[in-house]
This record gives sequence, C-alpha cells and structure tokens, in this order.
Amino acid sequence: MAGDLAKAGCDVVLLNRDIKPGGLVEYGVFPTKYRFKGGLRRQFHKTLSREGVHYRGRVMVGQDAALTVADLEAIGFDAILLAVGAQGTKLIGIPGERGDGVYHAKDLVYHYNRLPPFSGRVYPIGPRVVVIGVGNVMVDIVNWLNHFVQRELDDEIEVVALSRTVPRFRKWVDKELKDIATAIDVDSMAAEVERLRGELERVGEEPDEDLKALVKYAAPADERSRTRWWVKWLVQPAEVQRDEDGRCVGLLVHHLRPEAREGGGRPKVQMTGETELIPADNVVLAVGDIVDLRFGLPAHTWGFRTWDELEEGGDPYRLVNADMTGPSDNMFVVGWAREASSGLVGNARKDARMAARSILGFLEGRAEAERSVSARLDLLDAALEERGLGVIDYGMVGRLEGEERSRAEANPEDELEGKFISDAEMLALLAGG
Repeated sequence: MAGDLAKAGCDVVLLNRDIKPGGLVEYGVFPTKYRFKGGLRRQFHKTLSREGVHYRGRVMVGQDAALTVADLEAIGFDAILLAVGAQGTKLIGIPGERGDGVYHAKDLVYHYNRLPPFSGRVYPIGPRVVVIGVGNVMVDIVNWLNHFVQRELDDEIEVVALSRTVPRFRKWVDKELKDIATAIDVDSMAAEVERLRGELERVGEEPDEDLKALVKYAAPADERSRTRWWVKWLVQPAEVQRDEDGRCVGLLVHHLRPEAREGGGRPKVQMTGETELIPADNVVLAVGDIVDLRFGLPAHTWGFRTWDELEEGGDPYRLVNADMTGPSDNMFVVGWAREASSGLVGNARKDARMAARSILGFLEGRAEAERSVSARLDLLDAALEERGLGVIDYGMVGRLEGEERSRAEANPEDELEGKFISDAEMLALLAGG
C-alpha cells in the first residue's frame, strides 16, 4: 500500500511497532515457509527502498505509548492510516482461561517466530494439548508442536483440536494439512467421525466423505511422528479445570447436537446436556483476534468504526470522529484493523489497494501542506528522541538483516534464519556502529 501511495507522488512515513518491518508475514507465517516469506521480503525491500518512503521502527502509538494519535495529528500529516492489524487478545469467556498453561495462539506464533518480547518468554508445553479452533492458525500450532516442541519432550504429544460445528465447515485450507502429514492420527479421526455418524447423517452430512478429506494427506503409518493430532467435533468449551496448585489438568466441554437449517448451510447447534472432561496440560486459544483498543479511537472489538457505519455510501476505509457523528478529519484504517482476522495475504493486498485509492481521493484537490515531509520527519524524530526511543530508519534495518544473514550462513541448521531474540540485542548491534 505504501508503494501505491508513493507511486502516486505521496511521501509516506511508515511507523512500525517493531524494530524490523514485516509484520504478520515476518512474524506470523510458519518459520520454514522460506519461499513464501522470501518473496514477500523482496516486495517489502522494494517498497521501503523507494524514494518518498520513510521508515521509522520501534515506534509505539497508543494512549499509553510513547506517541499518541494526537501527537501524530499535531505533527501535521495530511492523512493518518491505521494498518496495525488485530493485536488485542481474544478470550472466549470461560472459567479458568486466564492462568498458567492457557495460551493465545497469536502469542505462541510470535514466540516461535522470534518476535520480541514474545521470543524471550517461556511457554511450558506438556504432552496433552487442546487447541480451540479449526483454522489455519490451529494447523500452524500443530506444525510447531510436531516440528519443534517434539524434539524437546521425551514423550508423545497428543493434540486435540475442538470445533463447535461439523467437519464440512472446518476453516483450515485442506492443503495446509500437508505440513502436518506425519501428525495426523487416522484412527482417532475415524473413531470421532464414527461417533457422530448418526447425527451427521441426520442433518444431511456425509461422514465417509468427511473422513476422506480429514485423512487425505496423512503420512503412511511407518512415517508418522510421535505427535498425534485429531479433531473433536460438535463440542463447546465450558471450563479450564485446574488442580489444587493451579495447574491446567483438563478442559470441560459440552456436547452439541446439530440441527439442519432451512435452505442448507452450516447447521445450528444446541447442547445435549452431556459433558466430557478432556485431559490437557495446555489449552491454546486459536479463535481469531480482536483489535487493540488502546489507540483510544471508536472501535468494535472486531475493528475500528468506519464512516460507512454511520452513513450509507460512506467511505469504509475512513474512521469516524470521536463523537461518532461523522467522518474523522483525516484518519483511515485498513486490513485486520478494519475487520479482524478477515482473510489471507491476497485479501489483505486487495484491501490495501482499495484503502490507497480512498486516501488518494481524499487528498485530491487539498491545499499544499504548510510543512514539508522533511520538516515533519524532524518533528517526529525529535519527539522520538525526547521520549528516549531514538530513531531507527531503514538503513539500520539493513544492517540488522545483514547480520542475520551472516548468522544463518554460519549455522545452516538454524531454521529460524539467525533471527535476533530481543530488541536489546538488536539495539546493541546498532549502537556498536
């Protein structure tokens, strides 16, 4: 998106929460998807090296952060765009979900991708893991457990994913299961489908076809790992149960009965009155994300409020004002900040282009700015220095990435490509000249 704006003649100042750029691509995509990540890194480099694009890293913006939205407005930017993703933590509202052994999938993804400060935190994992959710992120968590954690545990790992619906409405992309082929527990998958056969057939589902899809990519029996993954369908989490020392020991679930909808579609569900305790050392919430409300701007938990909510035909990329009476003066939103967890990379790219078009239309015909971009950068950099952050530009990022490449070349077995563990480590290298 910054590239689209720069091509149109705009000066773009990119403020990034992290020291290094990349966001969800760098710190959200599974570490070993080198080809995919490499292609996107090249695109980032092309954009960030473009004339008119100015990068500043390690800049936190929010009500309780180094810079507030009001600070950015005072600097005098013509338009301010929130492309901050969905960085809030979504819970599901059951007893026991706040405590040791229960993790949000986003935190684990950041941890194994070495995003500070998550990279330095410890997330103890036991041999029994329950993951709530059946999307692509759940598959990534299983991949991490099978690929990385299994090496550290002198035990088998059983991973049970939970879904409130029937197998046909799983949210993962089936080909993603190729990455966890060695972990697919064919016997448990089959037993679970057989348990539900009568209920599935009653609402018009086809359990045999479901099972074929679930185990299609399973590795041969002699190639399977010591991680076993399967899915329990038509259950609803009720409570994380803990022992007297507060350790997670299991997840209590309600069993659900499907009911067909008139006209088809995803079946409705209702509780059967039956419950089950699934033993678990850990529970992982892979239930999507919500936006970070600490910006102090009007928002739902699933996205910041936009003008089209107030007025038919209003710009869906322009934020509302603080009073919720009309559009903001010059603030826009894009991507998961507009609608949390709303799609894959291709969707995000399309959304970014639409947002760029919206901003360019807003800027068209406006009076020439009183301050040049260099003057605004001076004000921004002075504010960062004053708050003790210092200025991190794209040239500095290049030095960090060069060091990581050297580390990776020196240690080809490092699947995490020599990434730094902490901000302190990166800042020390930059300070050393």
